[in-house]
Amino acid sequence: MLSYSSVRVKKEIEKSHGQVWIKNKKVYVKNEKGLGIPPAINPCPGVNLIINGEQCNHLVIPHEDDLIEIVPETITKDELVEVSISDDKMEAILHTKPAKLTKFEILDSEPSNRIDIRTLEVIENIRYIPEDKVYKLLGEKGINFGIIDENIKSACSTYEEKFTVVARGTQPFPAKDAWIEYFFYQEKFEINLNEDENGRVDFRNFTDYKSSNVGDVLAIKHFMEPGVNGITVTGKEVNPAPPKDVALCAGNGVIIEDEGKLARCIKSGKSIKQASGNSVIININEKLEINSDVDIKIGNVKFKGNVIVNKNVKEAMEVVAKGDIFVQGDCHFAMIKSGNNVAIKGNIISSKVEAGSKNIIIRNPGEDINPIVESINTIISEIELSCGGTPVSIVYPDGITAKVKEILNSKCRQLPQDIYSFIIALKSNQYDCMIEKASEVMSCLKVFLGNCNSIKDIDELYRIKSTLTGLTYYAQDERVIEGNIILTYAANSDIIAKGCIKIGGKGCFNCYIRANDRISISGVVRGSEIHSEKMVEINQVGSEMGVPTTISVPEKGIIKIKKIYNDNIIKVGAYTYRFIEPQTDVYARIVDGKLIIS
Repeated sequence: MLSYSSVRVKKEIEKSHGQVWIKNKKVYVKNEKGLGIPPAINPCPGVNLIINGEQCNHLVIPHEDDLIEIVPETITKDELVEVSISDDKMEAILHTKPAKLTKFEILDSEPSNRIDIRTLEVIENIRYIPEDKVYKLLGEKGINFGIIDENIKSACSTYEEKFTVVARGTQPFPAKDAWIEYFFYQEKFEINLNEDENGRVDFRNFTDYKSSNVGDVLAIKHFMEPGVNGITVTGKEVNPAPPKDVALCAGNGVIIEDEGKLARCIKSGKSIKQASGNSVIININEKLEINSDVDIKIGNVKFKGNVIVNKNVKEAMEVVAKGDIFVQGDCHFAMIKSGNNVAIKGNIISSKVEAGSKNIIIRNPGEDINPIVESINTIISEIELSCGGTPVSIVYPDGITAKVKEILNSKCRQLPQDIYSFIIALKSNQYDCMIEKASEVMSCLKVFLGNCNSIKDIDELYRIKSTLTGLTYYAQDERVIEGNIILTYAANSDIIAKGCIKIGGKGCFNCYIRANDRISISGVVRGSEIHSEKMVEINQVGSEMGVPTTISVPEKGIIKIKKIYNDNIIKVGAYTYRFIEPQTDVYARIVDGKLIIS
């Protein structure tokens, strides 16, 4: 009877695994026993595994009795030199593989149930690729431009397969389409909730109705620039896509200057652009129409054109316009201030109405601006002439500052002196019309009195020129001011006009009324102070209750009243007269130094 240990040894023997190993390029095999796993050998590239005369290219289970051979291969790889051209013809790519002879040496393997044959790759007789061969191939392909010699040398002196760019063409410099730069706000208005130093917001002035002033530059056209031809690796020229043009056109209230380059405002109002095909039309809408009450909901209205309010102007609100103002409804505790005429259809209660509140020109700045503009034109012409038709940005890639300095020191030496004299006159307030333009003008002109570093491109010169030429239009706009006021009824209000004042049949009560021209009131006037620089015509002054009214004109003025009650006063020049009883058809004036009332 077998013992337990004997049975255990017997089982281990029955499960002995097979083994295979390589030593000195020979394969040795030990078969498995019993239930053991048979040995396995797997060939690899570069080695031929031959068992019993048959080549095996896969995993094989060998036997001790097999005739097993492993024969290393010798692989010869021929030289490869290929050149391809990219689709856009801008690059030539060299594909290289040097010629070489590769031998494989079989490495020993320790006994194991399975082995993968391992080899050592030995390279012999490797040769560099001759550079002449590459240049010859490039010539055959017609590649004659942008050849990179150092890349060819590098590709030909390596043992590895390589892809190398050996020629590169010149890409065409793209053309620049014409485009328009706008200098006006294109929405109807802008909301500005600005806080003061105490963190409070003025909600009456939160709406900014963006509008343009006479003389403002509205848009500048940047002209298209042609591109520069490129060259392929085969020497063929490549034309860039042609640039697209756009036309800058003038609509209402706009003129085009500088041969289509600049759009300028000649009427105050809202600037509007309209695109049509390859054209852009800029119009000035001189009218801002408000279809609701002017109240805290929409804020004060300030506009450089004409304003129409189709309803009322509420308490503590303002309507300010550089042009005319027309209000369909009432104005209560409000301020109406116009650069030209005012007409209010409803009642004026405890408000202030002013028409023609613009500054009067003392001196037109054009005579001082013209020589400055001429000098700037000279600088622009000299720079463009030096480019010979080539875009300025290409000729002067680092900017035109140095060129501007050169011209200032030669052909435009008088320009700084003219600018200095102009700034002195501007500082001494010789041009009242330019008060709101002074800061902008001085800022753009000072660049010519320093190092000119802020002048980077020719567009900056055109901007400076446009700012200056705009002052002429700005000044001319100040000349035509009527400043008339037409009302229906006013009470407890101030009415001031540069021109005439006309108040309808309801008349006025407890008002201060002053006009540089004629005042005509077809209704009743009570408890007011009225002054005209020329003539006053009133239907009825005062009442039987004796509420006093004062009416005055200068020495050459005339006062006409259809009916006036007692205790009312008229003044003509230095003469004053109080009526002590009612009188009709009053005609007061000074004749031969005496006040005549008839």
